[in-house]
Amino acid sequence: MAPEIKEGKQYDGRQVDIFSAGVILFIVVQGLFPFREARIQEFFYNLLLTDPVQYFKKVRGENLSPEFKDLIVKMLSYNGKDRPTIQQIESHPWFTKPYDVEQTKEKLLDIA
Repeated sequence: MAPEIKEGKQYDGRQVDIFSAGVILFIVVQGLFPFREARIQEFFYNLLLTDPVQYFKKVRGENLSPEFKDLIVKMLSYNGKDRPTIQQIESHPWFTKPYDVEQTKEKLLDIA
């Protein structure tokens, strides 16, 4: 749940949906939840907001692309107005950079 919902504030549904999509995207890519709750007091969420480099080390995400990290940090912003719009997400480098299916298969086979 987005911070503004947790805190009982008025919110823009589109901004909340971007936050939720960011959580789901993180789970799909990294295989774990990004944090327990989107509260400033929660260790991992606070770390994501204040020190993303340390955050990605703690969640074993050092090997995630810089583009992915940038997108996730933006989508999970505390302030809904700081989150990207759908159009900004569609034009983000993580979405627009070429994708090499064979290279991804090789990396997955190396892990297995």
